[in-house]
Amino acid sequence: MPEQTPEELPLPLQLALNYAPTPQRPAAEAVFRLDARLARFVLTAQELSIAQIRLAWWRDSLLKSTDDRPQGDQVLDAIGREWAGETPVLAALVDGWEALLFRTEGDESGATEFETAWAAAFGALARLASAPAHQDGAANAGRRWGRAVWFSFEGEGSVHENSGRARLPRSLRHLAVLNGIGRRALQRGGGPLIAGRGDMLAIARLGLIGR
Repeated sequence: MPEQTPEELPLPLQLALNYAPTPQRPAAEAVFRLDARLARFVLTAQELSIAQIRLAWWRDSLLKSTDDRPQGDQVLDAIGREWAGETPVLAALVDGWEALLFRTEGDESGATEFETAWAAAFGALARLASAPAHQDGAANAGRRWGRAVWFSFEGEGSVHENSGRARLPRSLRHLAVLNGIGRRALQRGGGPLIAGRGDMLAIARLGLIGR
């Protein structure tokens, strides 16, 4: 199911990508565009079975070796170039979106699967950025971001934040931005990831100084 044109990135991911250092931008953009593709399958699904088939195609493709993958999809091709050796992590992200597809109100196990997938993806981005010493901090940021995304679909309610500290170097500034967006959203109790001018100012500060 290759597609020629990648989706537009949602605003939080686009803003974070703007602050990614040039060497780290291709790998980040690849996973962000994968996320946008998976989100489209889930959020626009009129039939759950069709969405499952699309997710399964991506899962299977990501688990294949680069030489065996279908060619011609811009997102999948970019992953092949930028995520060598780390694509099984992205297959877990497919599983996370499938959990969200079948979510029910108060589905804590689904939320855990989704945030764990993002933790692994952020940790992989740290390794790809030659910053393995920061992969635990990156994973904590990913866990926070994934939880915030999950509860952006639940609406406001009782949300606890269970991520540890996430101190990240300049090479992972884009992940620090998403960490901050997630933290603010969770502190509000879920709901929109960006809720107003205060969030935009906080994002600018995070992008410039990392905190």
